[in-house]
Parts: sequence; structure tokens; C-alpha cells
Amino acid sequence: MGKKKKSIKEPCEDDYSGIPTLPIWELSFYLVVHISVVAYICACVYWASIEHDGLLNMFDFEDGWKIIGRDKDISNYEWHFFYGYFWRISPWYVGHMALARICDLNFQHYKKLLLTAFSLASLTFLMGWPVITLFLCHCALLYITSFLQSTTTVWAVSIALLSTLNFEPFVSWMKALNTNDIEGYKIYLLMFTLALLQLRYTSFCLEKVKRSNTQSKKEDTDENVEVESHIALGYGPIDMLFYVFYFPLFFTGPIMSYTVFSSQLCQQRKPWTWTRVASLCTDLCRLLLWAFINELCLHYFYFNALQHNSTIMQEINLWTMAGIGYCSGQFFMTKYTVMFGLPSIVARTDDLEPPKGPKCISYIYLYSDMWKYFDRGMYDFMKRYIYVPLGGSRGGTMRQFAGSVLCFSFVYYWHGSEYYAFLWTVFNFIGITIEALGRKFIGFPKVKDIQVKYLTPRGLRRMQALAIVPLYVMSAFTAFCFFGGSLVGYTFYQRFIYNGGPENWAAVFGLLYCCIQVGMEVKRREQVRQHTKQD
Repeated sequence: MGKKKKSIKEPCEDDYSGIPTLPIWELSFYLVVHISVVAYICACVYWASIEHDGLLNMFDFEDGWKIIGRDKDISNYEWHFFYGYFWRISPWYVGHMALARICDLNFQHYKKLLLTAFSLASLTFLMGWPVITLFLCHCALLYITSFLQSTTTVWAVSIALLSTLNFEPFVSWMKALNTNDIEGYKIYLLMFTLALLQLRYTSFCLEKVKRSNTQSKKEDTDENVEVESHIALGYGPIDMLFYVFYFPLFFTGPIMSYTVFSSQLCQQRKPWTWTRVASLCTDLCRLLLWAFINELCLHYFYFNALQHNSTIMQEINLWTMAGIGYCSGQFFMTKYTVMFGLPSIVARTDDLEPPKGPKCISYIYLYSDMWKYFDRGMYDFMKRYIYVPLGGSRGGTMRQFAGSVLCFSFVYYWHGSEYYAFLWTVFNFIGITIEALGRKFIGFPKVKDIQVKYLTPRGLRRMQALAIVPLYVMSAFTAFCFFGGSLVGYTFYQRFIYNGGPENWAAVFGLLYCCIQVGMEVKRREQVRQHTKQD
């Protein structure tokens, strides 16, 4: 009798991640192509920065570091503003941490009140009493609305308050609050922080309404018992002010829902150990290094200034255009790594764990992952207060669709209801919808049978990567709209797609396929690593 043939699992299957492995030679090829292309397109941006230096807008530059002897690109206003502003508010961060530690030693029962007073006093000094009065009026109006115990009413008033950022005469009136604001710094800071403030006071009031509608007074009393942290947070006006004006996260976030914020602060205090101090110092050094790298790059790579010059964008070769798009995306990611990271380190000294910073977008190849892992606080806000209340993934296809529409509508309106934001949100919605439909399609039993019959796991991974490329292209163009405006996005589309020709299309398709495969491998290894840690 012959030996019974053993069932051998194909070596490319992966039990943890669901993403099959590929032969090492194939992965090596994809990685070499990815690294080579990135290096080349970045070099093209550097060469274009030198070649067109004299043709760029002089107001997009300022004198750079003397040791380098080059001008610095300051046309990315958000980074230019907050890089300087962080240095201005850093003493206040130190003051917050010092007061919090003093309260831990001697004034534990008054910690919430003292930190709230410190935040309001600091912000009044930094931004002026008219601005803080405006913020307090926003908070008071929605807090009063929350007593109606209607989620719909709270949302309606919140959206009405958000509208003051988008329409006249509200904008002109807010500009009048900031006297001697010649360069527009004060109104920019007001608009930026008020948008973040709107998310926080909306979160607080929605949680207040939810609690009032679902819990009895006895349960409320039980849950407000003080623990060793001596910060017992409830739903009173001081609790709202403490959360909304919490100084470390006030200016740039990241956003934390009130439930997460209060539950973390009400836990037992973490002891101060050398390990904890070393971890905070290490993270601080890492973020300062990223800030230094960002500043250094702006002396050599003028991708922000280049994309603002439409004539140059029409003349440069496609490799350079691709480099400008890539550098803009990477800079956007590292910018928010610093802008989220530095405040988060200060918040961690108060035993908070704010949402992590953005993942490297070079390895994100799905629309859904970009939304999940870039601004995680914003994603959690939309999921908790818009998507899930409408039914979420368990509410059926129509509720899921309606939830997605409202989430993206809110993102568009929150970002200023401008045309570039409209294009960005519409195409992101289309991309995520296509992704969701694709998952449903491949989940049908007949489709699964065809996959098992005709495709190996490795073959299926290659097919999935091919299918993702068109969505990846659309994602890139919409991102260019968001980074540089609708005109920049249209220029990329016109030159790469409309006038690109079959040869350029094939090159873009092939190169992006390699990049997607690298991203899939990074994701696979991350998931395996996480599963191994859990074991």
C-alpha cells in the first residue's frame, strides 16, 4: 500500500495577518524598485529647487541657517506658524507640568480647579481676553443646550457654531477681535483652535446627553467616586472647562473624546520611575529630531514653493512632479507627527495616553487605513459620534452608507467647506465605498470558490495589489488637492492622466504596484509582530 499523502500547507500562507508571504527574491525586487524610485524623485525635487530658485515667489522664503547659507521655504504656513509658536508656549507647558506635580504633592483635591485656572489664565495671556470670552460663549451655549437631553439638538447647535468659521459676517467679526494683527497670525490661531474646540465641547455635551438618557442618579453618584488620582470628572461646568481648555492638547490636539479623557485621568496615578522618565525623554528627543529634519529639508527641498508656481508645474518633468507630490505627503505626515507628538508628551506626564501620531504614509495603500491611522483622534470622534449612532457596520448597508456620507460631510464642513476640501472628501468617500464593495464582493461564496479553485494565496495577493493601483492613483491626486489646493491637484491629473499617454500610465501603474506590495508586506509583518506580542 502506498503511503497516505500528507496535507501540506502552502508556505506562503500566514495564519496571523491574512496576507500571504511572497518569495524573498520577489519582495527584494519590489523593495529595490520602491527605494530607488523614492531616492530618484527626491533628487529631482532637489535639482528643481536649485534650478528654479530665482523664479519662485520671494515671499515664500526667509533667510535660512547661516551655517547652511541657503534660504528656507516657509510657504507651508501651518508648519511655519506652529514651529515658531511651540517655542513661545513651551514655558507654559513647563508651568503646567510643574503645577500638576505640585498639586500631586500638596493640593490633590484642588488639582482640577487649579489646572483649569492655569489654562484659562495662560490662554488669556497668549490669545487675549476677547478670544477666550468667545470660546467660553461657545462652550456655554452648547452646555445649556445639552440640558434638553437631545443628541439631535446638540448636533444642530454645534454645527451652527461651527458655521461661524465659514461664513460672513462672523469671520470679519472674529478678525475684529484681534487688533494689530497685520500678518494674520492671530486670526489664524483663533480659527485653528476654535475648530478643535468645537470637537471637544461637542464630545463633552454628547456624552452628557448620553449619560443623562441612559443612567440613573444613583449610578451617576457611584461613578463619580474619587480615586487616588483625586481628579473625579463628571459633567459639571468645571469638568467641561477642564477638558475643553486642557492646556497641553489645546492648540493642536490630538483630539481625545471626553469618555477616554476622563476615564484615563480618573485611574490610579502611575508611579514616576526612571523607566517612565527615560521613555518620555526618548520620545521628546525623537520628536525634536523630526522637527530638526523638517527644518533642514526646507532649506534644500522647495516642494511647497514649487507647487505654488503653476508655470513651473507645467514645465518640469513628470519625475519631478511625482517627487513634489511624494515630498508633500511625507512632510505632511512628519509635520503632524511633531504637532501631535509634542503636546502628547506633556499630556503623558498627567497619566494620559493621547492617540498615537500618524503612520508613515509611504506604506499605507488603502483609503480606510489612511483614515484610521493618520488623525486617529478625528477618526475616533467620527466613529463614536456619527458612524456608530447611525448603526455602523451592524446597521445594514443603507445605514452604513448614510453614516459614511455624514462622516465625510462633517469632515468637509469642518475643514472649511472650500472647493479643494470638497474634492478631497468626495473622492475619499468614493474610494472607501469602492473598498467596502470590493470586500463584500470577494466575500461572496461563489467568488471565494473561484479564488480557491484558480488562485493560490500568493496569486490572490498579486491580484489584490493590481486591483488597488487605480484607487491608489485616485488617492494620490486627491491628496495633492488637499496639500496644495484644487489647481495643484488638477495639474497632476492633467499631466499624468489626461496628457500622460500609455507609456506614462504603464510606468505609473508598474511603480505603484511595487510600492503597494511593499506596503502589504510591511502591514503583514506588523500584524504578525502584534500577534506574537499578544502570545
